[in-house]
Amino acid sequence: MKAFSRSYLIGIAGGSGSGKSFLSGFIRKHLGSENVLVMALDSYYRDLSDYEMSVREKTNFDSPDALEHDLIARQLEALLKGQSVQKPVYDFTSHTRKKETEEIFPKQWIILEGLFSLYWKEIRDVLSMKIFIETDTQTGLERRIKRDTRERGRTVESVTEQYRQSVIPMYEKYILPTKVYADIVISGTAAPERSFQTIINELNPKG
Repeated sequence: MKAFSRSYLIGIAGGSGSGKSFLSGFIRKHLGSENVLVMALDSYYRDLSDYEMSVREKTNFDSPDALEHDLIARQLEALLKGQSVQKPVYDFTSHTRKKETEEIFPKQWIILEGLFSLYWKEIRDVLSMKIFIETDTQTGLERRIKRDTRERGRTVESVTEQYRQSVIPMYEKYILPTKVYADIVISGTAAPERSFQTIINELNPKG
C-alpha cells in the first residue's frame, strides 16, 4: 500500500442527520475510493462493556466525552505520517467495541466526519480543510430516525425522545459553536453536486 508524505485531511462536522456521512460518501465516489479514506468518529465511541446495559443506555452519546478523542488524534497523526492504524469497530446495539479492529491505510485524501470533527483543538490543528454542515432540526430528526431504526435497532419513540432531550441541547452547547472554525459552511439540504463543487472551488481558488 502506497504511503503519502502528507495526506490532505478534511474535517466535516455538523449536527446529527445533517448529511455528514452522505457528503463524505459523495466526495469519496467522485474522487475515487482508491484515493479517499473516510473515517467516521462514530467508530471511536468509548467501550462500555464494563457497564450494565441499563447504564449504557443512559450514556449521553451526544457529548464529546463519549468519544475517545486521544485515540482519534493518535491515529490521525500516524496516518499523516504514512502509517496504517487499527481502527476500532463499534457495535451500536450493545454500545461496546468489538474485539476485532479494521486496519486502514493512509490515502491521498482523508475525511474525518462526525459531530465533533471541529471540536478538539489538537484535531483541528491537523485539518487541511474544515467544513460545517447546517441542517434544520426537523430534517435532522427525520434522517436520524431513518438511520437509527434501520441500522441500530432503535424505535421511533426512543430516537425522538433522545433527539429532543439530548441531541438538540448538546448540538447547541458543543457542536454549533464549532461552526466558527469552518473554512466552508454548507447547507445539509443542498444538492450534493453543489456542495462538492463548493469544496472543489475552495481547493482550487484560482479555478
